[in-house]
Amino acid sequence: MLGDPMLLMTKNKPERTGTKADKTLEGVDSSRIKKVVDLYDRRIFLVDGLLSEFRGRAIAVDRIDEVGGERKYMLASREWRNEKTVISVDGVRIGGGKTVVAAGVCGIESLEQALRAAHEVRELGADIYRAGTVKMRTTPYAWQGLPVEQSLRILREVGDKEGMAVMTEIVNLAHLPLLLKYHVDIIQVGTRHAQSFSLIEKIAQTGVPMLLKRGMGNTTEEFLGAIEYALLQGNGNVFPCERVIRIFTEKDIGVRLYDGAQLDLDARFPLDIKGMREVIAKTHLPMAGDPSHSAGVSHKVPEYSRRLLDAGADMLVVEVHPDPRKAKSDADQQLTFDEFGSLMKNVVRV
Repeated sequence: MLGDPMLLMTKNKPERTGTKADKTLEGVDSSRIKKVVDLYDRRIFLVDGLLSEFRGRAIAVDRIDEVGGERKYMLASREWRNEKTVISVDGVRIGGGKTVVAAGVCGIESLEQALRAAHEVRELGADIYRAGTVKMRTTPYAWQGLPVEQSLRILREVGDKEGMAVMTEIVNLAHLPLLLKYHVDIIQVGTRHAQSFSLIEKIAQTGVPMLLKRGMGNTTEEFLGAIEYALLQGNGNVFPCERVIRIFTEKDIGVRLYDGAQLDLDARFPLDIKGMREVIAKTHLPMAGDPSHSAGVSHKVPEYSRRLLDAGADMLVVEVHPDPRKAKSDADQQLTFDEFGSLMKNVVRV
């Protein structure tokens, strides 16, 4: 019976790729071969069929894994790749032992604002410049950023002037050619698109490193499943990011549901440290954390940063603004330069 289950077959990736078709599955009906991709140092075949059909046949693969059912995220798992993956972005090693910090403005408001923020966060120790180029807002009447190409042009100019890799969120698949045109070093998939699988696949196919945030309503299993969509496109430069989860408190529904949970119910959104630890334990990928959106207010960002690092985060994504009081978006949670400097000194580089 075709279609159930699926098999993942892996072997060492050939040193050179010629024009001839790969002979590993020679003799197998081509309609049963659903995908062939290279990931890390492996060649991966996704095939319809039963394990008994292939066991003992002369197929030059190192391992065959049945996937689906309980094995929903094989490529992300430590079972498939036990060594910790390190992602290198313009010389910055994410997952290499040193805490990486991506910092910058919530949204690019002008060249002057973006350049000043990048210069200051770099001087204070940030490794990557993050900035929003198009803002997804809860209401259509809120500020949503400058025109996308203008913002991306500013982002690239700022990154080049400060010698920093740049990261920004994609909110529309139609913008992907522009992100590639301006050589965005890390493409962020935000919480609202955390299960937009076609978007995730298209970004992954570019090979550009991807920061994938957990959706506000996603379980850890769903989060790992979204990561698997990216890895199955052959892009190993994917790192998950714990942001926040959405819950309903006694004030919302009149019933207290969270007694004893590791959640800060006074925060803008709770930070699911237990869930983050679960993802770290199950996957070989480096893990990022976003203290700004979970805290919701600047004075809580250091506390949330410490909790994320204590739980095993390899990277922090922090919002910083030259004058948060005048910020056009997320003013309450953006740090001043002095606050960011204190965060780096007292929390990150201790």
